[in-house]
Amino acid sequence: MTNNVRRSDEFFHILGIKPQKSETTVFSFIDYVHQDDREMVRREFNKTFVDGKSHNFEAHIIQPDGSIRTVHEQTGRIECDVSGKPFRLIGTMQDITEQKRTEKALRESEERFHALADNIPNLAWMAEADGWIFWYNKQWYDYTGTTLKEM
Repeated sequence: MTNNVRRSDEFFHILGIKPQKSETTVFSFIDYVHQDDREMVRREFNKTFVDGKSHNFEAHIIQPDGSIRTVHEQTGRIECDVSGKPFRLIGTMQDITEQKRTEKALRESEERFHALADNIPNLAWMAEADGWIFWYNKQWYDYTGTTLKEM
């Protein structure tokens, strides 16, 4: 394996650099990986290129302007020669920064809601459209002396 790869224009766009027509090396991607994630990325790449095992990970990259993006990288297919050594790898990299921001905002919103709902002096609950109650506030449990399982 030569460690040379062909990358899509989108790959370079995610990294925040101009597309390169020449082939890059497999490990040139690591130059853009945040220091905290580099060792994990190296381990994952080594598992892929030495052992022929696919990888599936999230990592942070630093673009030239200093902004940090979160990417998901996954091996789609590994082709091996007759001796079992990997010689071709097909995979994807996606920018999941906005997805991660949205997930974080949702978690924070849920935490604020629960803090508020658990500290009001009223009984509160949430139910599905069919009437199945799936959440009660702390006041409910304090007042009824029950648990979610008992309800």
